Amino acid sequence: MPLLLRGLELYDTNIRANVIDTFLAVAEGDSTEQGTISEHASTLVSSMLKNSMVQEISSMVRTLPVVTPTITSILFQRIRIAALRYLAILPSIVRYDVLHPYKSTVIRELVKVLDDPKRAVRKEAVDAR
Repeated sequence: MPLLLRGLELYDTNIRANVIDTFLAVAEGDSTEQGTISEHASTLVSSMLKNSMVQEISSMVRTLPVVTPTITSILFQRIRIAALRYLAILPSIVRYDVLHPYKSTVIRELVKVLDDPKRAVRKEAVDAR
């Protein structure tokens, strides 16, 4: 689990997107990993919120090697959508008393995502809220 959590902060967008997809697959499957997810709930919530923000991800563009803007935009959109989907699924796999302290923070930060330039990302933010 710690390696996957570190993968959420990597500059490689493909790895970051695949790590979030792995978290989604574990959350959607019938797994006994829910206790582990509960232990790392605070880190998961903060990392997914950071990955869902266009401002946070666009600041990484300067550090990436030169890639066409279209590919970069698609990859960043994929990361934001996957992070928002995970935030939407998280309450169904983690107990309420574990996530309740983060409720106001998540709702406040998701308001910022509602201003995203991509319609698909805005839709996922509404669903996650």
